Amino acid sequence: MTEDPNESKHPTPPPNSLASEWRQALWAMAAVIELTASILASAWMGLWLDRFFQSGPFGLLGCVALGGGAGFWLLWRLSRPANRGSQP
Repeated sequence: MTEDPNESKHPTPPPNSLASEWRQALWAMAAVIELTASILASAWMGLWLDRFFQSGPFGLLGCVALGGGAGFWLLWRLSRPANRGSQP
């Protein structure tokens, strides 16, 4: 019995698993973008406040701390399940 040359040695994954992998990859990219954007935006605002008030690094440090907290809050919110109606 001969093998069919068109048949690959590895079976192709079902379409649902490929869609699931893409969904996970997109979620990870969205998480990285949200976290990075919140920290960078707050750093820019902190630098602007430091220049405006001539306050040294205090505006930058404070805003980056707030932006990091906001970024992690967005990350936590993104990771929650979508069906909030089932929770009390």
